[in-house]
Amino acid sequence: MNITPLLDRYGIVHNTKDAYIGDKVALFYEYKFGRYPYYKDYNLSIPINSGTPQNVTREELDEHITIALLNITDNIKCANSSGLGVVDFEEWRPLYDINSVKKVVYKIAAIELTKKKYPEQTNSSVINKTAIEEYDKSAKEFLLETLSNATNERNKTLWGMYGFPYCNYDAGFLKNSSLPPTLEDYRCKDTYRSFNDRMQYIFNASQALYPSIYLNASTPERNFRYVQAIMAETLRVARNYTPTPLPIYVYSKFEYDPLKKNCSFYTKEDLCSTIVLPYVMGANGIIFWSSSSNMKDRCDIVRNFTNTTLGPFVKEVLNESRVNGTLLPRYNETTILTFNETCSTYLPKIVDFIDSRCPNYTSTAKPITTQNGA
Repeated sequence: MNITPLLDRYGIVHNTKDAYIGDKVALFYEYKFGRYPYYKDYNLSIPINSGTPQNVTREELDEHITIALLNITDNIKCANSSGLGVVDFEEWRPLYDINSVKKVVYKIAAIELTKKKYPEQTNSSVINKTAIEEYDKSAKEFLLETLSNATNERNKTLWGMYGFPYCNYDAGFLKNSSLPPTLEDYRCKDTYRSFNDRMQYIFNASQALYPSIYLNASTPERNFRYVQAIMAETLRVARNYTPTPLPIYVYSKFEYDPLKKNCSFYTKEDLCSTIVLPYVMGANGIIFWSSSSNMKDRCDIVRNFTNTTLGPFVKEVLNESRVNGTLLPRYNETTILTFNETCSTYLPKIVDFIDSRCPNYTSTAKPITTQNGA
């Protein structure tokens, strides 16, 4: 089904011929980009491409770069492409300390490799410190080599990494629900800000930032605070880059769980939080992500939602941007934006908005739960 005319109608930019990886957005997943090391199913006994960046030799890193560059030239045909280039590496984190839950396998591997490399060392504190240092160093080298070579190959493409900078997944939850929200309720935790500071080398090697603002089912107000926290941290990181701040393109969805057969489209309030709020705070654009899962069954309803709801919403924001947003509040780092002044004020302007959920649809999405990364 050709959706190009529909997207064009609402000013939604898309790849030529609706290519999955194309001239406007090129997303390179870890499993199909170079020779990315990881443990399959987080199992130490199933290493792929040496399993962990610590195990990658110079020869293997060179092979990774050679193949990654072929992947780039095969998919970004034009040498002068000025589109968005996104590297999506998620199996392991750039810092030892952030490998939690299933990713703890990379901590275990780091410790075991350190013990094997320094058999004479028996002090557990020294072993742990060395493991952290060598893991972080190896991850840094792998990521920097990938980004720098990608940039050299397509030097007008805006390269960056998906999901950076990081923020805690419970951002936006009120620390004290009996009191009015404070600035802290609209910000990422200091721990995560510190992580991002330690990963500044990634941002220095990037030409754009690609944070994720995917939402799960929760209250509109909490989701609004969550997105604002991520945007605030992204702006902080972007402004550390010189001579000018890095551009920001946020990854967003329009369904809570597109992997399920039943549709679960964002409410108009959450569309506001993921489209209007990033615009108000200075994002350069939004990349809509969805899944091809069950698309045969979902295609018509996704098309209908785009035509009746998402498209008009996007078009209205684009129109607003062309007249300098005179009816919208503007982000100021010394204040916080509230849901009422941003979304409740703005939503009535969308004259053609239709809340087109699926007939007889009952949401199966569960409220978001507090966790320390994934």
